[in-house]
Amino acid sequence: MSIPLNRQTVIILIILLPVVEVFVSLECVTLIGWPVALAWTALALVGGLAVVRLAGANALRRLSTQLHQGQLPGRDTLHDVLIVLAGLLLACPGFLTDLLALPLLISPARLALARFITRKLKARTGLAEHTPDETAYTIGPDGKPVRDIEVEVKTDPPQEQEAEHH
Repeated sequence: MSIPLNRQTVIILIILLPVVEVFVSLECVTLIGWPVALAWTALALVGGLAVVRLAGANALRRLSTQLHQGQLPGRDTLHDVLIVLAGLLLACPGFLTDLLALPLLISPARLALARFITRKLKARTGLAEHTPDETAYTIGPDGKPVRDIEVEVKTDPPQEQEAEHH
């Protein structure tokens, strides 16, 4: 049985998340102590903000452009958006959101989630498949997009040699 993802379900999840987060955090603080919990929360905040800063705006801009053009998001775009989501979850204080973020930072888990999202988007929206020859982008170390291209070099035989063979 799957839970329908409609507006009411999303609102309920948004309300329940902080409540559950408080209980999970209190249990974690009891287990590991408040100094370790505070250090973990601070490190997660800094790490999450760094992830969002490096991958954020460009990934969301590409996602918006692709959806506006009536295309499903490309693999690289969807991966970058999921990384941004992981950064946002890490930046939220609490252990539950950190736990939700960790699979998004692991490539195989992110790939599986990206495939699931693509299937759901295609079924719900009927958007066109993303073209495989589209130029892909990744985020460089300076936080700016880097265009990934594939180049195939083909050489034509010189015209003189072709004339001699005929």
